[in-house]
Amino acid sequence: MDIEKNKMTNEEIEQNRQEHIKLYQGVYARDVDDNGMSLENYGATNHGSSLASVLAKQDPKSIADIGCGKLQFLLQMKNLCEEGILIGIDPYFECDCSNNSLRHVLKAYKGIAQNLPLETDSVEWLTCFDVLEHIPEFDMGTVFKEFQRVATKGLLMSISTRDSVLRINGKSLHATVKSRVWWMEKIFCEWLTGDSIETFLLEDKETYFNIGIYL
Repeated sequence: MDIEKNKMTNEEIEQNRQEHIKLYQGVYARDVDDNGMSLENYGATNHGSSLASVLAKQDPKSIADIGCGKLQFLLQMKNLCEEGILIGIDPYFECDCSNNSLRHVLKAYKGIAQNLPLETDSVEWLTCFDVLEHIPEFDMGTVFKEFQRVATKGLLMSISTRDSVLRINGKSLHATVKSRVWWMEKIFCEWLTGDSIETFLLEDKETYFNIGIYL
């Protein structure tokens, strides 16, 4: 959805957000999408699996995974890192870790990227895999401000550059479908601030790209 924030009224922005929420509520209320594709395991895919070893080399002491789904990436990280606090944040899952053997290091909260339920400078690394394309463009500046507010060392992300395969009531689940060039320009020229920002990873794939950023 190619909508610039400065071309919308506050009322229109809020209406768009609510429509987006209803779209995702439709995902979790249904067994299949419009085309009959199963939604049973939606949120269970570990989109960051190939980047776990990259992050492990940074020796992270704390990680917050935004849009964590069913915590698969964090569970993978726990196997790679002997120490560290792992935090999952997702607007649609409330994961109960109270009976988990990892409950002393693995925490999960309901929350959104636009308003993270975390204190300033509270984690070293923030990860976000196959999530940003689901967020409306007009909220992206707020999202990256939150990322920079919370993380002290860096960001590790994968971003899809294609439209969503799934359809709910005729609508795509990807709100922001843009090229890697567009994303890079926005991230480094508009959304992130500071002189110490540096890219340490950039991998182009056919339908997405991976990027690691030191803050």
